[in-house]
Amino acid sequence: MIFAPNISNVVFGTICACISATLGGSTFVLTRLILPQSDAFTLCFLRYFLMLLTLLLIFRPKLISANINKQDLVLISMLGIIYFGGFPVCVAIGLSMTQASDASLVFATMPIWTVILAFLFKIEQFTKTKQIAVTLACLGIYFAVGNYSGSNIIQNLIGNVFVILGAIFASVFTVFSGKFISKYGNSTVLCMTLSSGVLAMFILMLFFGEPLTGSLNFNLIGWLSVGFLVVPGGALMMMFWMKALQLIKPIHVSICLAFNPLSAALLGVLILDESLKFEFFIGSLFVFVAIILAQVKEQN
Repeated sequence: MIFAPNISNVVFGTICACISATLGGSTFVLTRLILPQSDAFTLCFLRYFLMLLTLLLIFRPKLISANINKQDLVLISMLGIIYFGGFPVCVAIGLSMTQASDASLVFATMPIWTVILAFLFKIEQFTKTKQIAVTLACLGIYFAVGNYSGSNIIQNLIGNVFVILGAIFASVFTVFSGKFISKYGNSTVLCMTLSSGVLAMFILMLFFGEPLTGSLNFNLIGWLSVGFLVVPGGALMMMFWMKALQLIKPIHVSICLAFNPLSAALLGVLILDESLKFEFFIGSLFVFVAIILAQVKEQN
């Protein structure tokens, strides 16, 4: 009975991370679907600005009572600029150049960057168990969606480089946000980082986007997709992700990101007419084994 709460936290944290990653995979497909109707900078600002408004309505009482010291406020704001100012923009630009399945596969390298950052800053040890779990997750991702490729090799390569940059930005947040989440709560940190990130996206949109030249003229499918990107694929996704970071370690959270390309591949079949081969099911098996293996030592 002594270990029951810890085990419960690990299981619930893992479930939250998997749900968040699954929702995240769907956003790759829907972003890819509506990008022809907008530019990456305007779409990112619109999505995350509406997401911020949604979260402020939900968590306003907690934010009013939050007492954050100035030094932490600066650091939290910097994390928000790095994560929300860099991650969504880079991924959106990448999606404009490559397929959703390719982008989600490349973004799933985030566990590797998380492990490297956590190891370099002596936050976690890179044990053999973690090495095996990361390797299995990457193998699963490769089997699941690694057989897709873009028609333009150079353009596809550039798009994947942008997605890798987005994964690195997300890894920075995953590694360094934990202490602030423990201190101030996940909802407070989420709203604070999102606020500074949205401001950064607004500045980027003014310089590189086209908000006043038709990039907000979505059709019905476009607005429905934006709605999904804001609520299930935005606010709920981030709430699950922050809750997972509160309960389990960053590397274990990032391992669950393997669900991202799996859900993107499935939804890509239905919406983007991408093909799904037998390798997908082999990859899924590797991913599930990796996620279970990554939690075994933590539970013990």
